[in-house]
Amino acid sequence: MTTLPGDARPTVEGRKGMSWKMAHACVRGSAHVRSGLPNQDAVQCVVIGGNGPSTEVAVAAVSDGHGGARHFRSQLGSSLAVHAAAHALSGFPFPRALGTNGYSIDPARVQAVERMIVDSWLAAVLSDLENHPLTEEELNQLQANDCPESRKAVETMPALAYGATLLVAAATEDLILLLQLGDGEILSVGSGGETTRPLPADARLVGNQTTSLCQPDAWRQFRSAWFSDPDLPALVLLSTDGYANSFRSDRDFLRIGSDYLAMIQEQGIETLAEELPGILNEASQQGSGDDITLAILQSELRRSAGEATGPGTKPRISLEPRSSLLTTIPASESKE
Repeated sequence: MTTLPGDARPTVEGRKGMSWKMAHACVRGSAHVRSGLPNQDAVQCVVIGGNGPSTEVAVAAVSDGHGGARHFRSQLGSSLAVHAAAHALSGFPFPRALGTNGYSIDPARVQAVERMIVDSWLAAVLSDLENHPLTEEELNQLQANDCPESRKAVETMPALAYGATLLVAAATEDLILLLQLGDGEILSVGSGGETTRPLPADARLVGNQTTSLCQPDAWRQFRSAWFSDPDLPALVLLSTDGYANSFRSDRDFLRIGSDYLAMIQEQGIETLAEELPGILNEASQQGSGDDITLAILQSELRRSAGEATGPGTKPRISLEPRSSLLTTIPASESKE
């Protein structure tokens, strides 16, 4: 198990013989370095249980703590979020093959695990508040930085202080489940480098607005998708919004799928893991200035399924970012 809040060293997760490997890195944004803000992202990758490759589950979770004044404990909120996701998925009943009908997941079970994630996160938030109640200093600082209404909102609903998004991928040998709450990006990369977004778009994510774990009934706000063999991708990428916001256009951003696939095909995911912090730091410095986190799941079964997409070129960004560093607005003001 690996958790990377802040600027920890990247690693590769995956047991010998397992059908998925995971690489990940989490870097503090250049704008946060200049302003003295902490890294508010977190990532956790873990291989769960099983007595062999066919019963093991690779789980990657990425979270972005909100930057708004009300969310002054979001650095902790994002860390709690990735732990909650890994805990909830450890008990998810991934199906086995159903003969000629392939695989099927009961949508009610997906909704149940989404609710479990949110409940687990809220329980962890309440536990932290019990041990570390909101201080008068924090509330006074919030009022000074924002407004009296923000202080009242946090006093009424303390979970606002921990607000964060969440992206999750859970993969078995034959199936992958994707969950997303809030902004950020989940990309699917085919064996030929074709890159798509497998989850439905959320029309509420406009400008700097996002859904959040700290909203009432947050479990209802998840988007989900799953697919199985033979439709499994070669790679799945999960990233916080600081990465996409570092590119001039959406088309430029989507090219990272084929770039990362080519790098892995040429030099292996272990080498990529070592280079990943430098790639993400460059993106933040030349682009959004925001914290950037990226988790990559590589299918060992699809590793040689397609021809190499070309030399392993590091993903590059435009010097003209698609948008400036965004500050997430309070969840209570997000679009419903």
